[in-house]
Amino acid sequence: MRMTLSHLYLKANLKILDTLGYPTHVALDKLGLDYGRLKASHERMSLEKFVSCLNAAADYTANPDIALRLGHKFRVGNFGATGSLYSHCKTLSDVVRMNNRYQKLAIDAGTVEVEITPSGRRRMIFRPYYEDIETYRPITDVIMASYMTTYSWLTWGSGEGVLATHLSYPRPSDVSAHKDIFQSDLIFGSAETFMEFSEAAASGIITTYNPEKLTQTTIILDRMLGLRMADQTFEDAIEAAIRGALNAGQISTHVVAERMGMNWSTLRLRLKSSGTGFRPRLDKIRKSIFIEEYEAGKSFAQISMSLAYNDQPAMNRAFKRWFGMTPSQWRKTQSKNT
Repeated sequence: MRMTLSHLYLKANLKILDTLGYPTHVALDKLGLDYGRLKASHERMSLEKFVSCLNAAADYTANPDIALRLGHKFRVGNFGATGSLYSHCKTLSDVVRMNNRYQKLAIDAGTVEVEITPSGRRRMIFRPYYEDIETYRPITDVIMASYMTTYSWLTWGSGEGVLATHLSYPRPSDVSAHKDIFQSDLIFGSAETFMEFSEAAASGIITTYNPEKLTQTTIILDRMLGLRMADQTFEDAIEAAIRGALNAGQISTHVVAERMGMNWSTLRLRLKSSGTGFRPRLDKIRKSIFIEEYEAGKSFAQISMSLAYNDQPAMNRAFKRWFGMTPSQWRKTQSKNT
């Protein structure tokens, strides 16, 4: 398998290496690139060349841990631009799955997955495509340091971070950089490369969870991967967009299309191919929201506003479609049941 990284990811890393003391022009000479080729974000470079660049950077700066520093600083410097997908996920386990799906847009060097140990701990395992662990250690360092920074930020709300980090290469003579970045128990020479989390850290709701923004981002990233958006992804995306539009008090096909990151004609075609039109979907979601908010103790007037109806009669007509009776008749049935 040929392992590669995108020029877009390479460009960001070279910029950080420059701040760490390895000049960009020196790195480009090492890689046999010029600035023009570097800007061709659609192109990719072999991982072997990137490894040689990282080794040269370590020699040039006399810093054997420069790959660790690079991975850490990449995520710190780019989290706002590249980490939004992860911050919008529901749980850390979801983050790992999303990371596995989209990481190849940056660097294609392995896969990640979540496993649960018999003791109940969650493990984020990085399974590299490469077998020569020592040769590719700089790649392991870049990727794991980036993971650590991301997961530390996302788990702070649970009160528990990474419990332990297992690295497959032998213990270095100086582990100060590892301790500084991983801030967890460190185990070297492990059979696999992984991080351990508590159940609370892995399954707790991330404080920045945003399903609407998550679906918008996945649509964009799927396009970048050249993937056809799956039917379930579309269903999740349109429901999240409709709910978001209702919450904002503006609901129309054009508004929903914009929230989904597509134009109106594209949304119309997707709706046609799905076999369900916009109005039936909107009606179903409004009914679902009504039930949710009524059970939460909200009044009919409050719920009507949440459903973005222009007037009460419009909601009353919808209500009769949903339940086959008027709101006043429905209230009587509810009082009998209590």
